[in-house]
Amino acid sequence: MVGLWNESYLITLVPFALAMGFLAFLALDKLLIIIMFCTPLSIELSELIPNTPVNMSLPTEPFIFLAMCVFFLKLLSERKFDKEVLKHPVSICIYVYLGWLFIASLVSEMPIVSFKYLLTRLWFISCFYFIVTQFVVDEKNIIKYIIAYVLGFSIVIIYTLIKHAPSYFSHDTSYLVMQPFFRDHTSYGAALALLIPAMFVVLKRGRNDFSIKFFNILLLGLLCIGLLFSYTRAAWAGIIAVFCLWVVLKLHIKIKNIILVASCATIMIAPFYNDIIYKMSKNTEVSSTDFLSHVKSMSNIASDDSNMERINRWKCAFRMFLEKPITGYGPGTYMFLYAPFQHSVDKTKISTNAADLGNAHSEYLGLLADAGLIGSLSFIAILITVLVIGFNLYNRTKNELTKETILFLLLGLITYYLHAFLNDFLDMDKIASLFWGFIAIIVMFDIKDKTNETHN
Repeated sequence: MVGLWNESYLITLVPFALAMGFLAFLALDKLLIIIMFCTPLSIELSELIPNTPVNMSLPTEPFIFLAMCVFFLKLLSERKFDKEVLKHPVSICIYVYLGWLFIASLVSEMPIVSFKYLLTRLWFISCFYFIVTQFVVDEKNIIKYIIAYVLGFSIVIIYTLIKHAPSYFSHDTSYLVMQPFFRDHTSYGAALALLIPAMFVVLKRGRNDFSIKFFNILLLGLLCIGLLFSYTRAAWAGIIAVFCLWVVLKLHIKIKNIILVASCATIMIAPFYNDIIYKMSKNTEVSSTDFLSHVKSMSNIASDDSNMERINRWKCAFRMFLEKPITGYGPGTYMFLYAPFQHSVDKTKISTNAADLGNAHSEYLGLLADAGLIGSLSFIAILITVLVIGFNLYNRTKNELTKETILFLLLGLITYYLHAFLNDFLDMDKIASLFWGFIAIIVMFDIKDKTNETHN
């Protein structure tokens, strides 16, 4: 009443905030489900208040920060947490990764930016990795975790398709029709690619009721339609790649045979490297509504502005790394500092010196510029450790349901591993919630399987 009387409408959020606070302390698992549903529907503060000095996703990031605070308070007060999670190889890799980001932030060119970046990583990992490992101990919660996100995302997909339809789903209008929920079509496509394999986990583990199965298949179909009309080439490539991997695994083709064939192919192709680059430079296919042309444009490094600008950003990141190979310029600083590293010959029509059109367009090269070689390698170590543990568990476990769950979560993660060569979205709650959450589920299954082996 006081808020309405004084036209201070933000005060009306206080009861809601208090409710969320009580929920965090009394039922953290319920808050996690709410966070997952709201994540794809969240809107950045800058969309509501242009030129705001502090940006965050609303309402999710305050909830995620709250969940992190409750997690650490419980850790300090109860002084107990699953020790198997704390000493798991993936967790150890995460400690090294966060520890190096902290060191790099101390010597950063922009300490405030770097510590904000570190804090964001910390609350994402606390919420979507450590809390989720405990949440999914009850395996029924795995479906709840994925479905909560998918249901929220379905609203975004339907909104996007309705907004896209008047232009007959043209490529030119596909870039921003998902705003204000997603920044652009690339992050939107990355989320879709992560989720499509994960929906098979829901189909495998869900109830056998016809209505539930049919509804889940409809959701999967909606995700596929969303991916098709996202025109995100990296996401398309990721889905095709993991489908091929799924076929290889189902046919029981040995990985060493694939490596042998790949090595032979590399040796055969290597002498023609210069010819291939020349051919790519002559490719004039650009991004378009024609799906075949759009796919062909992936190798166009001569006239496709999107591809050329990525190469420009990658070169800048590598030049920054050469200047500061140990600690980098500071986590999160690339977008503010890369401009002087651009060469005029590399610039495109969409190049800018302002920090307003994305970052390094590569999770790996971005970290190389921001946190040096150790920063990039520590992140890659997490990815490799998850793959090794995941595929070992897939081959080791005798539980078919566990085997299928691990496989589809790994396939979802691999889509992002590939996507991360071309974009970097782990600073977004929409991608981080899926990425770290899937890793947490794999870790939980690994711990359970080893515990069962010990008891047997």
